Amino acid sequence: MFAYLHAHQVEFWFALGAVALIIEITILGAGSFVLLFMGIGALATGLLMALGLLPELWVAGAGAFGGLSCLFGVVLWRPLRRFSEGGVPRAGQSSDFLGLRFLLKEDLKAGEAVSLRYSGVTWSLMGSGLTGAEVIPAGSEVEVVGVEPGKFFVARPAERAP
Repeated sequence: MFAYLHAHQVEFWFALGAVALIIEITILGAGSFVLLFMGIGALATGLLMALGLLPELWVAGAGAFGGLSCLFGVVLWRPLRRFSEGGVPRAGQSSDFLGLRFLLKEDLKAGEAVSLRYSGVTWSLMGSGLTGAEVIPAGSEVEVVGVEPGKFFVARPAERAP
């Protein structure tokens, strides 16, 4: 076994890199990045050996693997961290529900809610921009302009901002 690995170091480093990347992506969900850096480092080590830029020696391979893994970690840490954290959208600003239209079954008054059953969930419809004694009468078409857990903020379609 060791003789085979010694004779096939390039393949060993490629296999190690592939296994590390598969584990990182499938099991860890690319959440830790440690195996990602190690996988890229192992693949780069195998590539350097395959191109003849690195001798096929275990000491050279282990050194290159450690150094390249650290280098990729230092270079890629911040961009990957920023990418994985992303920006959390403000409430009501990003949703597949925005733009849905409904007919009101009852009057919708400012500061009050009307219940609506949609997609197996009972939602509270709240009037967006309604003040004082304003009312959207029953039978009117309204459009979802904002979403919060359990709430749709609605307005008449003509009142939407362009």
